[in-house]
Amino acid sequence: MLRLLIREKKAIEYTLKALNIKNDNLDLMNNLGLFYYHDDQIENSLRTLKKALSTSPAHRGVVENYKMILDDSEAIARAGIVLEDLEKKYQ
Repeated sequence: MLRLLIREKKAIEYTLKALNIKNDNLDLMNNLGLFYYHDDQIENSLRTLKKALSTSPAHRGVVENYKMILDDSEAIARAGIVLEDLEKKYQ
């Protein structure tokens, strides 16, 4: 598990460096969004993918990943509300 975490951090680091050179590359932005997502940086992930969408709303990979991560984050938020309700009920 630690190796995966280190790999995600390195992937983020190298992708950010690549974006400093080619800051309009949608594939790099898409990858960075996914790397952030796998590193549990959901807000950074959504912000990165939203920026890519503002540049090219038709990029299929970005659209699919943005929707998947947004759906996932909304499901997590709903699950948190349910857990809070259960905790209140059984205290």
